[in-house]
Amino acid sequence: MKQRFKKSAKDFFEQQQLSDDSLNAFEDMLVKETPITAVETVSVKTRTLKYYALAASIALMVAVGLFYLPGANNLSLDIANEVAKNHIKMKPLEVKTQSLSELRQYFTALDFSVTRSDVFGLNLNAMLGARYCSIQGITAAQLRFVNEADSNVTLYQVPYDAEPFGGLPIAEPGDSPKTIYVRGLKISMWVEKGLLMVTAEESL
Repeated sequence: MKQRFKKSAKDFFEQQQLSDDSLNAFEDMLVKETPITAVETVSVKTRTLKYYALAASIALMVAVGLFYLPGANNLSLDIANEVAKNHIKMKPLEVKTQSLSELRQYFTALDFSVTRSDVFGLNLNAMLGARYCSIQGITAAQLRFVNEADSNVTLYQVPYDAEPFGGLPIAEPGDSPKTIYVRGLKISMWVEKGLLMVTAEESL
């Protein structure tokens, strides 16, 4: 996505910038209509115009860039698509347990402790197990549950960082999770206990 933005910004910048040929033609036109004594002044003015055009192009490019840089919504959609893809693949569980302590003993490569969510609706007795996964390139835990409809529900936990994940609802003040529907799945995401938590389940 960043590469596409860089190319679009480059193309936009090149379209806004006056070419040397255009500047020379404009200068020749002014010279024809201006006394010889003013040619040097005209040349300076046209070159100054070039710098103004360049500065304006840069300013406009920055403004467009700030507007189109991946914001919270785009980051959330990226997360939702990645989580949906992981959910659909449903790779084999690496550990089968209903115990948080056993999960913590297994996830030794994580730099955080898997925890119980007060927002997530399913209890530990509905957990099938877990496996390693990743979100936005950051190692995460995928916990798998089964709901009353006998459908798999996955819960992902990873340390929250606003830079790769964007701004998201925080559970502690009482914010409701952000919900996105992709690939026929309902994806919910929120921040709780310093962790980004994301769930994936079949949409009704």
